[in-house]
Amino acid sequence: MIQRKVPDVVIRRLPMYLRALDRLDPKEVPIVSSDDIAKMVGTSSGQVRKDLSYFGVFGKHGVGYQVYSLKEELRRILKLDREIKVGLIGAGNLGAALVRYHQKSKDHKPLEIVAIFDIDENKVGQKNCRCGNISYK
Repeated sequence: MIQRKVPDVVIRRLPMYLRALDRLDPKEVPIVSSDDIAKMVGTSSGQVRKDLSYFGVFGKHGVGYQVYSLKEELRRILKLDREIKVGLIGAGNLGAALVRYHQKSKDHKPLEIVAIFDIDENKVGQKNCRCGNISYK
């Protein structure tokens, strides 16, 4: 099988397609057309089909794409189907807000915040701080 290099512009459009699909409830809208996706992201249906064709065949001609399956495939392609461990640098107001938001969010979370780094020695070594149950380092 010949591997084609995927243009950067295609890779940059994939998250737009995923966000558009995330706005659809697969129970209410189980199948979506390339035209529907195109209208949601502001491109053409041909562009959507061409972009997705770089990664395989996901839909059926004349029918469309299964919303749930296409979302999962896009997450896999974008490597959002696995958890990524990260450390947060800076535990001030913004850092604390990011951690609290992340812990309360019910959305798909590909990031796991495992440590928070800060220069404030009063925060170092604390657990269950205002940022949640994450240790400062």
